[in-house]
Amino acid sequence: MEQIIKESERMFKLLDETKTAVEKVVKYKSHPKYVAEYEKSRRELIAAIKIVLAKMRMIENEDLASKTKTLEQYLKEFLTEKRYESKRPVIAQMEMFRTDLKITLEGVKIKPRIFEIPVSIPMTEARIDLEEAISDYDNGCFISALVLCRRSYEGALVEAYKDIEKREPVKELNCKNCKAIIRKEAYLGIANLHDWAISKRLVNDRLKSFGFLVSELGSGGAHPPMKEFPRDREIAKLTIASVIALLNDLYLNLAKQEKK
Repeated sequence: MEQIIKESERMFKLLDETKTAVEKVVKYKSHPKYVAEYEKSRRELIAAIKIVLAKMRMIENEDLASKTKTLEQYLKEFLTEKRYESKRPVIAQMEMFRTDLKITLEGVKIKPRIFEIPVSIPMTEARIDLEEAISDYDNGCFISALVLCRRSYEGALVEAYKDIEKREPVKELNCKNCKAIIRKEAYLGIANLHDWAISKRLVNDRLKSFGFLVSELGSGGAHPPMKEFPRDREIAKLTIASVIALLNDLYLNLAKQEKK
């Protein structure tokens, strides 16, 4: 609970910065400098709201569920490209919401968690997806947990690939017989990205089968099966544990490479 309170405080600090940026844009009649400052503040605020929402959704509490819906509405308002003046009422509402959320968070008692996410996994989209997968698991939504697990690991691999290779994860797809170009930029896919991560020693070879497990189960959960696909608690639990191990290894090794 301490972590979510800390993240919410950061969110409201970014709200204050966004409010200041809006006032400057309005005062100086959409000067490009202040518009750029506003867009930067808005992006950071949106990311912070998503992080807080992901953590709030993991907690079973009636009062907090109501606050979650309210915060989701504020997020929708900031995601829309409306005039700057229209953000003022939303900001004012969020400022009033601050105290209510703090009181609710401080009164919530959290049940012990089955999964612990290592601090080595940063607060990125991949982690948010993982948090949502755990939330789905806790609520008995085992198929959607599998899909989010695949999305989490694949998203982390894509970002790592772009950061290291300095290009999008695509390749030219040619006909095996005539060598004609079928597709100039074909997406590599999670399996090839997983192999790439192993070849770069970003993921330990002992976790090789884990990556393919996550890929297959995530795909099976996302698409209508040709045969019955199990809504199984233990399979979802194993998949979440696998993604935690994969992401932990990936981010630890990325950090080591950055230090070199």
